Amino acid sequence: GNMTLEDSRILFDDSKALLQEIELIYDRDIKAGESSPLLRVRIKQFLDNINSCLDYIAFEVFTTLCAENVKETEGIKKLVFREGRVYFPCLDEPSKFDNYIKDRFPTLEATNRELISIFKKYQPFPTRPKWLKNLKVLVNSNKHRNLSKQQSQHSAMINSLTAANGASISNLRIITDDGVLPFRFVDENGNDSPITSFDGSITIEFIFSEINQPLLPTLKRMLRSIPSLINEVETQLKGA
Repeated sequence: GNMTLEDSRILFDDSKALLQEIELIYDRDIKAGESSPLLRVRIKQFLDNINSCLDYIAFEVFTTLCAENVKETEGIKKLVFREGRVYFPCLDEPSKFDNYIKDRFPTLEATNRELISIFKKYQPFPTRPKWLKNLKVLVNSNKHRNLSKQQSQHSAMINSLTAANGASISNLRIITDDGVLPFRFVDENGNDSPITSFDGSITIEFIFSEINQPLLPTLKRMLRSIPSLINEVETQLKGA
């Protein structure tokens, strides 16, 4: 039965709860100016959950629609080998995707093309959203070495600014890495010139340096597609 989709749902719910915790830790770390070990660990757990959630969906599809045929035509040993190679597809090119499906989900084309197009819809093809690709990159980089320390990035939007030495700036956005304030004014002797008026905003955020994307929006985007993906797959498997 669709036990695995239940597992995926639980992993998804866990990830949602983790994201709420991550947001709280994030705010605290931003105030402190650097990311904490706790933030890194929670992010790793979040990424692993989402990744497993997707792989379980793929495995359920394989078990329901491909396994029987593999066992009959290729034998039980080959089935066990094939089961070990079932992951949720993540391919950059439509042709690579088609080959992957043929290779990892034998007979799926014959039994349920609709499931293939559901998988296909989420692929990081050119011009398509890249959340799935981002997930894989981050899961792998967190697996193979220390948890990546989140880089902090200052972004200053200056609508208008005037310094005591008469210097002024308007409509400028400056982004700097690792929490260095993006500007200072000096007089001819090299002494700091105080800022007399400032209209704008300075925000600090953590980014995933591997994909150069801001942390929270990246994680939120990963959660967004999962519920409908689970429901679509379930609808297809119910008919199977």
